[in-house]
Amino acid sequence: MNLTQLSHPALAQHDPRVVRWELFVFSDVRDVLPTSKRDTVVVVHRGPAQPAQWLAALQEAGTEYGVLGSSPAGRPVYERLGFREYCTIELYEWTPTG
Repeated sequence: MNLTQLSHPALAQHDPRVVRWELFVFSDVRDVLPTSKRDTVVVVHRGPAQPAQWLAALQEAGTEYGVLGSSPAGRPVYERLGFREYCTIELYEWTPTG
């Protein structure tokens, strides 16, 4: 199983159960989990992530924008799928020691 974080401003406006069912149309999606952020879910899936298809499903449900995190190597792939850069965010992770 794979986990992919999917952020979308409109997710905060929708009942999480609706978002969950919209993504269950994909046979590889096993679950959609809420996070502490109202506009972010974690998609549990088999096989490769399909953010373009997931985004299309959410757009059909009345959503317009999505946030996708990728590595520098993955960026050209997502650009070919129609994603465009709106802003760049630096992400830092803290791991406690001791």
